[in-house]
Amino acid sequence: MNWKLKLGLATTALLLGTAALAQSKITLNVLIISGLEGITQKVADQYMKEKPGVDIKLEVLPFDSLFQQIQVRLTGGATSPDALYVDGPVVASYGAQNFLAPLDSYFSARELNDFLPAVRGTSFYGGKLLATPVCSSSMMVYFNKDILKKQGIAFPSGDPKKRLTWEEFAKLAQQATIKDGTRVTSWGFTLQQPVAPYQILPFVQSLGGKAIGDDGLTVKGIINSPEWIKGLEFYQSLFNELGVSPKGNVDGWQLFESGKAAFFQGVTYFGSNPLPAQKAFAWGVMPNPYFAGGKPVTTTDCWHVGVNRRSANVAQAADFVKYLTNGKGQDLFWQLGQLDPVLKRSANKVRYNSKYKDTAQKLAAIEAGTTAVSRPVTPGFNEYQDILTQTFGNIRNGQAPKEALDAAADQIDRAFAKYRK
Repeated sequence: MNWKLKLGLATTALLLGTAALAQSKITLNVLIISGLEGITQKVADQYMKEKPGVDIKLEVLPFDSLFQQIQVRLTGGATSPDALYVDGPVVASYGAQNFLAPLDSYFSARELNDFLPAVRGTSFYGGKLLATPVCSSSMMVYFNKDILKKQGIAFPSGDPKKRLTWEEFAKLAQQATIKDGTRVTSWGFTLQQPVAPYQILPFVQSLGGKAIGDDGLTVKGIINSPEWIKGLEFYQSLFNELGVSPKGNVDGWQLFESGKAAFFQGVTYFGSNPLPAQKAFAWGVMPNPYFAGGKPVTTTDCWHVGVNRRSANVAQAADFVKYLTNGKGQDLFWQLGQLDPVLKRSANKVRYNSKYKDTAQKLAAIEAGTTAVSRPVTPGFNEYQDILTQTFGNIRNGQAPKEALDAAADQIDRAFAKYRK
């Protein structure tokens, strides 16, 4: 055979082979929240090196747009995205709407057990694993050492075994509040999310109050129980009788960062980011207080990742989700992001490493396995959260807790009617 003909046939075969390879390559479209695209892309790059037959394309959206697009696309039956970031407490809502493919068959019992129990609390709905956590969060209290020293207050311990009660803490916050006449110049205590259920629920859970009924739909007799009323009476006193916390639309972190607050309750993120030089002061971190006679409770949860049940590549998407949340990809994600751990193996790297001594990261890793409680599992979380946020705002501004909670129970109960069969 003529060598030119042989070369032509070989070239044709190579081109056909390349075309066939390109056609057989799977593309996974992954919808993610802005802010996490950098570390997610690095994990995706590592996955693609290990799985050259897969091409991962990230679509990045801001918080509000992400929720909107998920609802629009998946309600409409779209096959894309193949995988998506899901806020932990809305996994149940997406499950009720049949948006997500069950992932149970893709994770072994050992792999599931490596997730910290509290962070996987919102991963299930209807007895099925619908999404797995990729990062988490924890609340703690930061304190300005300079203000405490000036006010003659001993620094609180960062040891969870020496945790203060809310009753003890309230006295310190009063002592730490600085006034010029009747005007407060430095607040005793500020909160990151002062009316959000994420931050406020531990006030009632510490007293034994439940966030919601076991069926995920019962609120009457739960959110207006004696434990809720008592916990929110104390919460209300912070802004009123005690006068240690500011009302209105204020940024608690900005007050703390600018040296105008002695104590600030916020997520671990703040402890991972040093203050700007012009605002720098000595600060420490302490575990969240609890009520005397009650139990320590800290809130947790963050982003999960699930698979669109209508994806044409469910198995491959599930494999990437597993890699990102439980496999080598999660190790890289956690290392790069230094976010709160979702796996026991990551938490242990922090708990037992002297590098993290007396840090917010170590405290969060300890709380994640001891005091952390996930947010309530309910298909109506959005309604639950919106109504309670308004309710907590009303209580902060002076409405009687029992009156406010009775009204909220009625509102949420009516909103949940559509979820009852």
